[in-house]
Amino acid sequence: MSKFCSNCGTQLDDLAAVCPSCGAKQAVPGANPVDKVKQFVNNAPVDIEKVKKNRIPIIIGAAAVLLVIILIVAISGSGPKAAAKKYLNAVKNLNAKKVYNMLPEEEQEEDRDDREEDIEDLEENFEMMDELFEDEYGKNYRISYKIGDMEEYEEGDDEFDHYDDRYDDVKRVVSFEVELSIKGSEDEDEDETTIWLIKQDGSWRVVGGGIF
Repeated sequence: MSKFCSNCGTQLDDLAAVCPSCGAKQAVPGANPVDKVKQFVNNAPVDIEKVKKNRIPIIIGAAAVLLVIILIVAISGSGPKAAAKKYLNAVKNLNAKKVYNMLPEEEQEEDRDDREEDIEDLEENFEMMDELFEDEYGKNYRISYKIGDMEEYEEGDDEFDHYDDRYDDVKRVVSFEVELSIKGSEDEDEDETTIWLIKQDGSWRVVGGGIF
């Protein structure tokens, strides 16, 4: 025995709850609720298979959340403003093929050879524009733009009906005001233009707007 009464010092049994000499209550090992919880946690058996099974719905749930996030990003990245930005970047970089692919379906040739010929013609026009810009602004000229707020037109509006009459399967019509600037070693200039887009067969198509 190594336990002594906390009141009178009498040697006691380790499990004694009351001192027989003075009647003082004694602390009993394991009686503290915290100690009991610790003992339960340390000694409780762990069902590994149950833990593994419980992890499956957690993993599936996390994957579902990740998929939703990816879809939101994808949807937000394919909106009309993103399409306008894609078009302006293609024009700025003189990428004829990307510009051509953003035209309405009616403006694109179905035959592959005809498509290639149209793209080549557009590339020639871009080369001519590049030469004109170099002569006017210098060889290292830079084009930048700022896209303003979007305006959308509903069925019955003149703007919507104009493109709906001209193209098939028009679901939406929007426009953006764009501030353009071009700067070079010899000169600089600023301009404003309007970019028009329609949503056709689930894709945004550019139907109007250019640079300078």
